[in-house]
Amino acid sequence: MVTGYYFAMAILSFLCSCLYFRKWSRHFELCFTLIYLLIPFVNVGYLLMAVSKDVGEAVTAIKITYLGGCYLLLVVMISIFTLCKIKIYRGVYFVLTMASTAIYSCVLTIGHLDIFYKGVEIYIKNRSSYIVKDYGPVHSLFYIMIFVYLGLSVGGIIYGAATKKEVSLRNVMLITVSEISTVFAFFFGRALTGNIEWIPAAYLLDGIIYLLIVERLALYDVASVVSETLVVHGKIGFLSFDLDKNYLGANETAKLLLPDIKEVRVDRPVRSGRLKELTDKWIEDFKKDELTRDLFYENGGVIYKIKVGYLFDKMKIRGYRISIEDDTEHQQYLKTISQYNKNLRRENDEKTKIIAKMRNDL
Repeated sequence: MVTGYYFAMAILSFLCSCLYFRKWSRHFELCFTLIYLLIPFVNVGYLLMAVSKDVGEAVTAIKITYLGGCYLLLVVMISIFTLCKIKIYRGVYFVLTMASTAIYSCVLTIGHLDIFYKGVEIYIKNRSSYIVKDYGPVHSLFYIMIFVYLGLSVGGIIYGAATKKEVSLRNVMLITVSEISTVFAFFFGRALTGNIEWIPAAYLLDGIIYLLIVERLALYDVASVVSETLVVHGKIGFLSFDLDKNYLGANETAKLLLPDIKEVRVDRPVRSGRLKELTDKWIEDFKKDELTRDLFYENGGVIYKIKVGYLFDKMKIRGYRISIEDDTEHQQYLKTISQYNKNLRRENDEKTKIIAKMRNDL
């Protein structure tokens, strides 16, 4: 029964990783890829620990499982900072990585030195192995490191949700659930079920949650790819909405041309005001016949050319893209040409009348 639990966690986490790499995009942050590389590897370590037959096998499995505590929590913290749009100097990440490496180096001394574990014993019950550990002095540093990573993660979630309009509240809620499950598994899970670890289940839940987040990131990624294609020297703005008209993102040019977009939260519709009226009108006009045509919008003496089209993820329609371009100069030129033609026609009409009059006089 217990071995079956660890086996199921290992298999399911492996399937999660397969799903992620099937969706993988070069625009995804490295931290997401590292999460899906580490989770199945760590859960296999817990499985090996459950089926180990002697202390030597158990120690090897333990060393694998500590990759989760030393590196996976760090990578999850970095992913949270990434999702919450919090920029951290690379030097800080380097210091944290070196700290994790130092702790993990002590983990590798298990079975050789007494600094991390003073001793390891194994007993087998119902065909499952249970490990009894006698912690050494350095193990306290491991707990301190975990508290630091979890504390920074929670702080990042709160700060991002409170101060960053471009942070999706949906993603914030998902990573909050992930953090709660991780904290519970680390500090309370074993107290409820004896020697059965809840951490593999927490890691599996993390994998599922990040799959949901990555699924949404694909939309943001599409927006950035289309933006790169459409934006020429910063003269064309781009903003995107999903099929339910929830706002996905905009480039800096669009935010300059439509300043109200800065107040709209990602994954939420435009609630009210002139911006809602305009975007609804542009999208509904496109939906009538699904033809991309030039629309024009004038504000403060500036004439904008608007184009609406579908937002594609490969061959699948995922939303709407709206491009905005300052077309004032071109429209003024056309207006000048039109006025010139009118004046020319008027002059020709006047000359025609004069010639006709001269003929009549003759």
